[in-house]
Amino acid sequence: SSGINAEYGGFSPFNIPLCALMVMPGTNPVVASMYQVLNQTMNAGFNYSNRNASKETTTLQMVGGYVGAVSVAVSVAAVLRRTITTSPRISAPLKRTLATFLPFPAVASASMCNIIFMRNGEFFNGVEVYNEDGSCAGVSHLAARKAIFTTALTRIVMATPIFFFPPAGIAVLERATTLFKRFPRARIPTTVALSTLGLYVGIPLAVACFPQTSKLARDKLEPSCTPTGEFVYYNKGL
Repeated sequence: SSGINAEYGGFSPFNIPLCALMVMPGTNPVVASMYQVLNQTMNAGFNYSNRNASKETTTLQMVGGYVGAVSVAVSVAAVLRRTITTSPRISAPLKRTLATFLPFPAVASASMCNIIFMRNGEFFNGVEVYNEDGSCAGVSHLAARKAIFTTALTRIVMATPIFFFPPAGIAVLERATTLFKRFPRARIPTTVALSTLGLYVGIPLAVACFPQTSKLARDKLEPSCTPTGEFVYYNKGL
């Protein structure tokens, strides 16, 4: 758990200003795309550093994964933004509200793709699985796919409070108080505070839902693996 704390301990401070900028209302589309690129660049480094490294990932796979993840992030955000702003069926107030939630589907989908792209070496090469005594039971492609899938799910769990707390909190404060009318500049520190809260709720929640050390039943393994017990264990990654 100390390793998880160390890795995510650095993840949070770096993400706080970036997440706050992405959910800030009225952001120019070009600037918003730049924030998505920065976010996915950091995520790519984090995902690569915290992969299951029992099998090597080539430079070509790493670069291809990074380009794919950034492309998805920018494309999803751009398509959703255009759909919302050009739709005649959506009222102007609703458009403004929906625009504040745009980062969530963009970041969630791109983060899932980021995991898949940056860790595609595991998908093709498999990962080592271990018996309870720590001895290697072989290399499993099924464990690798499960590791990538569950890690991708953690990104949705993690992103939900991060990108829902700020717009939802701001909307509640606008309706229930006169805070932003009296102090317009309070919107920025409030957004940062809500983004910080979202990070420190989302990260522990994601880690609790999907522990780093995972297990797989022996009857789910490939015939080439040699388990000594009912389960084998593997590093899911973060």
